[in-house]
Amino acid sequence: MADDGDGEACANPLFLKWVGEWLAEARRRNAQGQHALKRAYESLQRHPDRIERAQDAMKLPGIGQGTADRLAKRLASWQRENGIAVAEPAPAAAAAAVEAGATGRGAQSNRLYVPRYRSGAFALLLGLLKTRCLYGPDYYIPKGELVPLSEQYTDTPFHVGGSSSRGGGHAGGPMVHTAWSGMKTLETKSLAERQSGVKFSLTDEGLDIALKVVGVLRARGELSDDDSRLFADVERGRAADAAAGPPPGSDEGPGRPVALSRSPSLAGSFSRQSS
Repeated sequence: MADDGDGEACANPLFLKWVGEWLAEARRRNAQGQHALKRAYESLQRHPDRIERAQDAMKLPGIGQGTADRLAKRLASWQRENGIAVAEPAPAAAAAAVEAGATGRGAQSNRLYVPRYRSGAFALLLGLLKTRCLYGPDYYIPKGELVPLSEQYTDTPFHVGGSSSRGGGHAGGPMVHTAWSGMKTLETKSLAERQSGVKFSLTDEGLDIALKVVGVLRARGELSDDDSRLFADVERGRAADAAAGPPPGSDEGPGRPVALSRSPSLAGSFSRQSS
């Protein structure tokens, strides 16, 4: 990756500059994604080694597939502007990464993370999507409210001895979390973020993955009518946002449409990814 002149103390000044610009804009709009962008910015500041490909930035804490895709598009645009051959794969490669993960092809570092089918992370991702549908993108839900929205989508109890809604608060020993450990996975993968340590929300990257999961569940007939209608509203909104493209003056090009995959390979990837 070429240097820019800004961020001389950073090994990746262009990536740092672009993430900094997105962070400033997210803060100006008080957008939900500002917390994830702040983590990405701080990770780039601290990282001592040069990153040649945007997708390789996913090894850093706080940088998930969505941020890597934005960096890839911005890098390709910068390369074209400066007469440099564009070597970065198109962001659409994220969909191919799902296929590679399902079939066992491709490197683990390039796979798009999808929670294992009916794991704790899988259920919590859908619970956070429900939260977004019910209360909007800026609502951070407490754990006690999130678990009842999530537990129908996992075969693992959230507490030892049964589901949390029936036995989480009874006397007789401390609660031992099981399915709830999936929240740490979602945070590590930048699919969820927390506020004040006890409230949680879906990130924009998490929304993309959650919608892919919903598409598979709908194809398998595993969505209730109520949930199907609830999720349909945010699906339509996300598709409209993608069709509208970037804000005026942006050089990132059209946004990547959310692919509501119906393919068996994506469903199969649930059993091959970690929880």
